[in-house]
Amino acid sequence: MDQKHMEYFVTSADLGSFTKAAEAMSVTQSHVSKVIKSMEKELGVKLFDRRMDGVVLSEEGKKIYGHISGIVRGLWLLRRTCAEGGGRTLCISSVTDSRMAEVFGRFCGAWQNKGIRFQYLEAAVEEVLGHVHRHVSEIGFVYVPQWARIVFMGQLEHKKLDFVCLKQGDLCLRVGRESRLYGLKSVDASALGSVKLVQSGNDFYSMSAWPGHGEGERPSVAAAGTKIYTNTDAAVVEVLENTDMGSIGCNVFPDRPLQSGLRAVRLDGEGDTICFGYVRRTDGSLSQEAAAFIQYLKEELADGMEEGGNKGREKQ
Repeated sequence: MDQKHMEYFVTSADLGSFTKAAEAMSVTQSHVSKVIKSMEKELGVKLFDRRMDGVVLSEEGKKIYGHISGIVRGLWLLRRTCAEGGGRTLCISSVTDSRMAEVFGRFCGAWQNKGIRFQYLEAAVEEVLGHVHRHVSEIGFVYVPQWARIVFMGQLEHKKLDFVCLKQGDLCLRVGRESRLYGLKSVDASALGSVKLVQSGNDFYSMSAWPGHGEGERPSVAAAGTKIYTNTDAAVVEVLENTDMGSIGCNVFPDRPLQSGLRAVRLDGEGDTICFGYVRRTDGSLSQEAAAFIQYLKEELADGMEEGGNKGREKQ
């Protein structure tokens, strides 16, 4: 099975037709059909169910599609990377955070005439670590809750990564004008018991996993009743604008009006802190572009920064 055969298979599955796949790849329909039959014979399974109006993946075909489509797309990216050639590139990964996206956008504006290609990816914390470990991104920005730092530092050591803490902050609750908490500067964490949440993240490092400490039966974030999970902060903003729900976040960025009139209400009564910073590989120095972006971000974070870090350890 060669690369071209895999492309015929993926294209046929995506378009639901051997005829459309043939048109897309500038070959005949009979050639595509012949290739698919040879693949089925080689693999010993039926890849497609043939119908009058086209083809659909069989149950076995669906499983194989997951593997082959990844290979085809990986080869496509490899060819595109080679075609782009050399040049300066800044690849960044970050947890979903609209404030980070704003900083990245302004940085691109300041550096757009310097001949640099930019890439900005959003992912969960563990995925961000993977991006940096696998050289997908040069640096990755994450929030590390106090309760998760032991596990986090272990993952850094395993992946041969450093962590630099740029600033520490406290938990806060983002709310919109529909919330009864909108006009407050702070609330006791126990108030979360009556707040429904929308969160951009649902993993071990998510702030929605906050265990909730303190004396008595202080409710955790989970106990507050997270009703909506999403992988984009834009969706969180839309929900907060139109409902009385809240979203757990961190106040590391300077105090200024949040987007769309949202407010950050500090959660009092808990000692947990969040460390915001970046991860990098231990086997090389940062590029000029990455160092410039970090400096730009530091200026956005303003005063009160704490930084440092080395392999598997966090200096604060």
